[in-house]
Amino acid sequence: MQKTIDILKKHLDDDLFANELSVAEYNEAKKYYHGDHLPNDVKEILRERGQPILYENIYKTIVDKILGYKAQNIQEIKITGRQEEDKALANLLQDLVRVFSQKDNFDKEILKRDFELMLGLSVCEVWIEDIDGDLEVTLKTLPTHSIVIDRYSTDINALDARRFHKLINIDAYLANELFDSKVIIPNPNNHDSRVEIIESWYKEAEGWNRYIWQKNSNDVIAYEVTPFKDKAHPFIVSKFHIDHNNKWYGIFRDIKPLQDFINFTENKIANMMGSFKAFYESGSVIDK
Repeated sequence: MQKTIDILKKHLDDDLFANELSVAEYNEAKKYYHGDHLPNDVKEILRERGQPILYENIYKTIVDKILGYKAQNIQEIKITGRQEEDKALANLLQDLVRVFSQKDNFDKEILKRDFELMLGLSVCEVWIEDIDGDLEVTLKTLPTHSIVIDRYSTDINALDARRFHKLINIDAYLANELFDSKVIIPNPNNHDSRVEIIESWYKEAEGWNRYIWQKNSNDVIAYEVTPFKDKAHPFIVSKFHIDHNNKWYGIFRDIKPLQDFINFTENKIANMMGSFKAFYESGSVIDK
């Protein structure tokens, strides 16, 4: 039975809440990767002292080295049949994969996937696009913060998930063209207005069905029954690790304590070396 807009909203809120801690850790890992290591109160203290901010970024060093090794070792996918009668089908699939994997942006999307995975979670989307009149299979690595996974999923590849939500920030007028003017635009007089569209995939009786909707809407914008012939969803999910609380996380969790200790020590030593201290007996000076 088709889901109501109220059920969609409730499920999204529940899944967002369940993934909140993992997303917060992911966002902190991304800040550390880009050199934003120190809390704002520590930065303010350093500014008041006139002390330059010091930090080591071993996290970025490790991530970049791994990505460099991966980039040098990207290999062609080989398909072989298990039985003699599978040979013809294997050759056909090999040709399809070769066309797919030799696209200009394929390696770039794979490296983006690996980067997101080291931060905790990577999600790739396989889709069919109309490019100059030709239908082509495309692979795109989605921003991790734009995907919300079923709160009850415990599998490292989310194979047990029964729903996914994709949050899409899109030009409001383009969205209206795509969905027959059913999109609610908060600021219709703003010619650069954007809206958030939610694409939810549910495993239902027919297979994986797709819902298009908005948080501020009273009805579902669009509903499609199994858009793909294999009745699957288009997402390929990988979690780096899952902890005892079913929270996904990346390599940052194990590096952060060492990274923080190094940065704290460097700034503390710099402050001590730049300070002048005098020691005296309390009764030996008139004006302390």
